[in-house]
Amino acid sequence: METLDSLLDETYEDATFHDAELLSFAVDFLRATATLEFDIQCRVAAPDQQFSLQRGTVEFSGLCFWLVEPALCQTRPTGDSSLWITANGPLPDKRLEISKIVPSALPSGAFVHYLYSSSTNSFLVIGATNATFNWKHGETNVR
Repeated sequence: METLDSLLDETYEDATFHDAELLSFAVDFLRATATLEFDIQCRVAAPDQQFSLQRGTVEFSGLCFWLVEPALCQTRPTGDSSLWITANGPLPDKRLEISKIVPSALPSGAFVHYLYSSSTNSFLVIGATNATFNWKHGETNVR
């Protein structure tokens, strides 16, 4: 998996995980999955609205490891309780110090992906063998 955006279908035009809001993160040890719920920015056709947030979930299966850095900010600049995701991508990445945590022995076909939250100035890193995305239709928040 190269980017989280590659998991999105054509349901919502210009949907992107950049500036998405991470609402929850749950690990199921028995199933070896991690489920992340997001509000994802999508373009709105109405001229008086900038964008809408559409709810969706990413499920990482074949979970190999995960890491959630502690928040480096005591208060979030936005005041929101969600995490503002401003970057994501595959690891290792020579530009990122967090790349050093990637285990050298991962199962065949496994990938490692990071999300960076500007709300907390911290990373969430997941290693898995598969990732899928599903929209939660009917859950929209227009801004």
